[in-house]
Amino acid sequence: MIRAALIAAVLLSLFVLIPAISPSMNFRLLLTGEASHFIIIAIFFVFLHFLFEPLRWYLYIGRKSSESPQHNGNFAAVFAVLSTTALLSYTMPFKLGLPTRIYLVKEYLGLSVKRIVYVLAVDGSMNLTIWGLFGAGCAVYLLPSSYLSNHLHLIAVGVSLLLLVAYLGRRPLYKIVKPLLERESRIPTKKIFLSATILVADVIGFGLRHLAIFIVLGFQINHFDAFLIGVLSVFAGIASTLPMGLGAYDATLIFLLTRFGVPLELATLSPIVNRTLNLLSSMLFGGASSLYLMRTTTEHQSDSLTSSRSKTAQ
Repeated sequence: MIRAALIAAVLLSLFVLIPAISPSMNFRLLLTGEASHFIIIAIFFVFLHFLFEPLRWYLYIGRKSSESPQHNGNFAAVFAVLSTTALLSYTMPFKLGLPTRIYLVKEYLGLSVKRIVYVLAVDGSMNLTIWGLFGAGCAVYLLPSSYLSNHLHLIAVGVSLLLLVAYLGRRPLYKIVKPLLERESRIPTKKIFLSATILVADVIGFGLRHLAIFIVLGFQINHFDAFLIGVLSVFAGIASTLPMGLGAYDATLIFLLTRFGVPLELATLSPIVNRTLNLLSSMLFGGASSLYLMRTTTEHQSDSLTSSRSKTAQ
C-alpha cells in the first residue's frame, strides 16, 4: 500500500511539475553566454539547499530514531524522506505536504507523532525567526525611507494584530507545547545552535544563488544589492505561506529588480530561472529518494516474510 501510494504521488508530482518548466526558457543563453559558468554556482547553491534541511533533521533525531530495527535514522533515510516530501509539497495545495511528511517520517524514521510535532515546531520557529530577521534587515536597507513611512500604518496594524493573537492564544498554546517540552523530548542546545548555523548558511546560499542568476542574465546591479534582493524575495514567499511562495516571491523579485533599473521583460526571467532550477533539483532528488524508500519497504517486507516462514518451519 505504501509503495503504491508513493509511486502514484511521485508520478503525479512529475506530471504536474514537468509542464511548469517554461518551454520558452532560453537555455542556450544560460549555457553559452559570457557568464554562463555562474549557472553552475547557482546549481551548487540549489543542491546545498536540498541538503541543508535533511542535515538539520539528522541533527535533531540522531543516528537511531527508533528501537524498531526496520526503522533507520541514518542520513540517507532522512534525506530520502525529506526529499520525497519536498517534491510532493510543491504540487500539493493548502500545505498538504506537511501531513504527508509527518506520515512518512513516522513510517520510515520511526519517530512518534509527538516527537515529530516537536521537531517541526522547533525547526519552523527557528526558520521563521532567522528568515524574519534577514528579511526585515533587507527591507530596511533596500526600500527607501519614504516607502516605509508611507506604509508605516499598515506595518503597525500588522504587528499589533500579531501581538494580539499571541496574547489571546498564549494559554491554549502553552497547553499544547507543555507536553512537548518534557526532558526526554528536548533537543540539546548544541544541536539547536548548529541547526541555526545551517539555516543562516541556507539564507546566504539563497542570496548567492540569486546573485549568480542575475549575473548570468546580465543584470547591471550592485552585487550586495542583488544578494539582498534575492533574500528579501524568498522571505516574501515564505511569509505568504503559499506552496513555493507562488506569486509573492515572483512579484517581490520583479518589483525590486525593476526598482533597481532592470527592464520588466528581463526581470521576469529571474524567477523563471530560479524555479526551473528548483523544480529540476526537486524532481531529481525526490524521484531518486522515492525509489530508495520503495526499495527499503520491499526489503523490509521480504525480511518479514522470511522471518515468518522460519518461525513457521520451527
